[in-house]
Amino acid sequence: MARPIKQGLDYFPLDVGFLQDVKIRRIIRACGIQSIPILISLLSNIYRNDGYYLLWDSDMPFLIADEVGVSEGAVIETVEKAVQVDFFNANMYKKYSVLTSVGIQKRFFDAVTRRSIVRYDARFMLININVYNNSVNVYNNPVNVDNNPQSKVKKSKVKESKVKKLIREFESKPKPNPVQSVKCSTCNNSGWIATVDEEGYEKMMRCPECSKRRQDDKK
Repeated sequence: MARPIKQGLDYFPLDVGFLQDVKIRRIIRACGIQSIPILISLLSNIYRNDGYYLLWDSDMPFLIADEVGVSEGAVIETVEKAVQVDFFNANMYKKYSVLTSVGIQKRFFDAVTRRSIVRYDARFMLININVYNNSVNVYNNPVNVDNNPQSKVKKSKVKESKVKKLIREFESKPKPNPVQSVKCSTCNNSGWIATVDEEGYEKMMRCPECSKRRQDDKK
């Protein structure tokens, strides 16, 4: 059996300036301090279920009131004030009995851009959903650079070509002769032989005359 597609969020951002928002302050002034947990409960229900809206039916005032321990009248009063100050969109509330806003929808669709499928009802949209159409499948899109096998092959070929280039450059360098004739650094006689190692460094050797002279001095 296929796993059900998740729609809502596990958590949502709450701005640190939430209580300083003039809309919130107007609601608190009109409905009292109990309006704060009511608003947070409403937002939690929005983001947890459909993600960007809440259907305001006859059961919802009781459910919110029961959740935060206030009266249904306090919940209804808070919602009506929230609509009045444009915390929730007035047109959506009056036309569809839906609680939503531009900010709520933006936060939701920003949060689900990595999902493969996100459902939405065009009637309730206050934002341009086309802005998010290309980003919803960003991590599952087969043309994505990070997941595209063809892209990985290209990266491998580029890396391989760089290695081959370095090899060609190394092989094109003139190879040092295994032996070469140099002057003795002690007596300045020429014609003696010094070996050269694989990396081109001379292995210093004394010429036969200097070596013979040193042996004679030791006698």
